[in-house]
Amino acid sequence: MLRRTSFTFAGSEQLDAPERLGVIDSLDSVLAPLLVEVATGEAAKVPWPPFAAPSLGVEHLTIPELLQRLTRDLPAPRPVPSSGRPGRVLDSGVEAQIHGPIQLEHDVVQLVADPSFRGTRTGECLTELCRSYGIAFDWHCGFRLDAVDVPEGFRGPAIPKLARRIASDGAVDAAVVGAAQASLRLRADAWRDWGTPEETSQQLKQLWHVLVHYGVQVAAGAASSPGDPASDHG
Repeated sequence: MLRRTSFTFAGSEQLDAPERLGVIDSLDSVLAPLLVEVATGEAAKVPWPPFAAPSLGVEHLTIPELLQRLTRDLPAPRPVPSSGRPGRVLDSGVEAQIHGPIQLEHDVVQLVADPSFRGTRTGECLTELCRSYGIAFDWHCGFRLDAVDVPEGFRGPAIPKLARRIASDGAVDAAVVGAAQASLRLRADAWRDWGTPEETSQQLKQLWHVLVHYGVQVAAGAASSPGDPASDHG
């Protein structure tokens, strides 16, 4: 699958994205802007100041440390997603796009889902999917944030209000944000008082950013067996 995957530093939606595009055998145009960002400390710019995301989500990253991480961590086995510290990368990274079909039985090794979908219809569908195709399934640590703790200065003053509007039991998580996005698409009339569908969808994305940056780790747990998330004791 790597042979039909393209890589873009930052986002492919940006006008200068072709200058930062590469394939697995030619990644110079992808790595060069990453090294420049790390060397200069000029991290990704975001729509709402004053926050500036660190490169790849790592504070004070240096080029020697980046190269050390690449040579040490990439060949190593992947850690259990539900244990350890959660990743909080937001505005910096390498986007990968797979071109052509993805065959679950041949192309997918593992599926990792947010624990907010435990016990939901979505979680049941993911479980059955992995069981049917012999795919390893695990939960990651998950994020949860009380609506009252959503700040105004991170992604804009409308985001705390949005969090309070959609919060379940006073908090937001991935399932809550996903349900709001589905509601916006299926029952747009219910959101007329809030703004246009495009504006609201963007604000839900910004709320997800807040959740990842500020959210409390839900739990850590053991790895599950293939297709059996129930064996995760998080």
